[in-house]
Amino acid sequence: MIAVILAVFCQAADVERAVEALRSDDVLVREKAQRDLEKLGPAILPELERRLEREKDAEVRLRLLRCRTVIERAEATRKLPLLWEQGELDAALKELARLEGSDAPETYVKERKLAVRQALETLWAARGAESRIIFPRSLADWAKPIGVDWRWLVPVLIEWATEQNHPFQVRAMDQLADGGPPLFPVVRSLLKRRDLFSRKTACIMLGDIKDDRAIAELERLGRDPGEDSALRKVSRQAMVKQRIRQLSER
Repeated sequence: MIAVILAVFCQAADVERAVEALRSDDVLVREKAQRDLEKLGPAILPELERRLEREKDAEVRLRLLRCRTVIERAEATRKLPLLWEQGELDAALKELARLEGSDAPETYVKERKLAVRQALETLWAARGAESRIIFPRSLADWAKPIGVDWRWLVPVLIEWATEQNHPFQVRAMDQLADGGPPLFPVVRSLLKRRDLFSRKTACIMLGDIKDDRAIAELERLGRDPGEDSALRKVSRQAMVKQRIRQLSER
């Protein structure tokens, strides 16, 4: 406990020295102070917020804001792949929003999803949603004309894939399954939902996705006596598809 208190005290002193150096008449000193703050990392973000609330000097405020942005983007770069691999889609997209420069990630995510949904609806309607032959297989192919990172398409495709009778439901399922290992964590996360339709949809996609990790998930569901019988049946059928895929690739 004493070591933690000392570490916090030292860090606070480092922040204080760096902020004071931001007031220097020497631009080189100010630049170094800004870099020193950035190196202290995410632990100082609460202190930066407190100082921003009361700081009056325009340049000091600007440099503190830049420090916050640099630290938040570095932290987002670290957290994004971890959250994605855990299937935490909403949290991962907030980090993606920060990487794209947003100071209000929740609002940014909502606006991004709305824009992508509208753009993708237009593209798919123009191409014929049920024609698999003319559809690109890569999400990056669809993201390019929309002008976004391909990961912004995923929540929209999840929404369509898990909505019964949606005109793009089958196409959305195909696109997610075709995404392979990068999409596996997101598809798997649908098994945590309560509604049976979403969980059955996840099993179907896990049967098509080219990722051996899907087999363990499907086997678990198929053998669990506590699971819904219809879900167990779908999971066993999907597991057979995965086994056939494995054999064909040998």
